[in-house]
Amino acid sequence: MIRKITVDYGGSKTKITCPGHMSLKKSKPLPLLHKTIGKVLKKWKIKDLPHLVIGAKSIWSKAERKWLYQRTRHLAAKVTVMSDIELAHDGKFKGSHGILLLAGTGSIALGRGRNGKIARAGGHGPKKGDEGSGYWIGKNYMKQILEKSGTISVQKTAALAPEVIKKASAGDSKCRHLIAEAHSHLVFLVISIWEKLGEKNLPVELAGGLFENDYFREKFLNLLRTADSAF
Repeated sequence: MIRKITVDYGGSKTKITCPGHMSLKKSKPLPLLHKTIGKVLKKWKIKDLPHLVIGAKSIWSKAERKWLYQRTRHLAAKVTVMSDIELAHDGKFKGSHGILLLAGTGSIALGRGRNGKIARAGGHGPKKGDEGSGYWIGKNYMKQILEKSGTISVQKTAALAPEVIKKASAGDSKCRHLIAEAHSHLVFLVISIWEKLGEKNLPVELAGGLFENDYFREKFLNLLRTADSAF
């Protein structure tokens, strides 16, 4: 019997998992998440689910968590709602200390100190920042390099990031400069966590689509090592 299903709702994709099953779908608006989960449960023929864990992008306040809980509580006997970065942090560190830096459509860092203190940096959404993210890279690529104006969706803007990274890895100087700037913003998120927690020697794990690219990941790690030695 399946005891728990985990839902990771991100800006671009929604991943639903349990032992023996996995569903990966394009994310629909958050108010429709309960329908997405319900369809998957029906497809997997799961009834009377004991525990549903939801990690959702931009869910931070008690009011936001309560709102999402109210919309999904009918799907399982117990529903736990948290932010997607908290879900990812627990998955990486199993409740222990460390810093998780996520760079995908958006960007955010979450750290837990050895004393249990938690600190967050970034994750304010594309309209308020998310510097160094896929959206930020795509937006600045259009503005600075393509010199295009106008507005396209967050997802389509973020989808330009792999092209920029590919050009940077091939030697395009303008794209390299843009990726280096993105790395600086992401390193600053880690430094912010060090400062907020008051300790630096914490393991750092990376997550999100941008870090799946070897060039992007290695260049970032090189810069982080430099910051680590200088901090």
